[in-house]
Amino acid sequence: MKNFLIISQIAFLLFSCAPKEIEKIEASFEDGKPKLVCVYQNIDGVDVKVKERELYNNGNVRMEGVVKDGQREGLWKVYFDEGTLWSEGTYKNGKRNGEAKNYFPNGKLRYEGFFTDDKKSGHWKFYGEDGKLLEEKDF
Repeated sequence: MKNFLIISQIAFLLFSCAPKEIEKIEASFEDGKPKLVCVYQNIDGVDVKVKERELYNNGNVRMEGVVKDGQREGLWKVYFDEGTLWSEGTYKNGKRNGEAKNYFPNGKLRYEGFFTDDKKSGHWKFYGEDGKLLEEKDF
């Protein structure tokens, strides 16, 4: 029981000291609905953008991901307007680096491959809407 109390107190301190996230609507559609929502953390008295979420007019997410030093970082996802995943890829220092996948509206994989500094690299696979492999290509 004593260990539980100590762990609980440590967890409370860690979470209560973590920077709080603040959502701000950065852009809106003509009808006033949010178009771009950014998440900020106050770090040393400065609001720093840490996430970005772009929306469709219907309220569904169009694109979302993490921002670091003002640039895309880590996994970013793009969605079709009805909410189905369209593509996902990783970024480092604002450039596409790592695995990338793109999907058909039916959810089947369209292609998969890798990027290095915003350029296609390595082995890529391309699929038909039925999921069958159509082509493989090295970059």
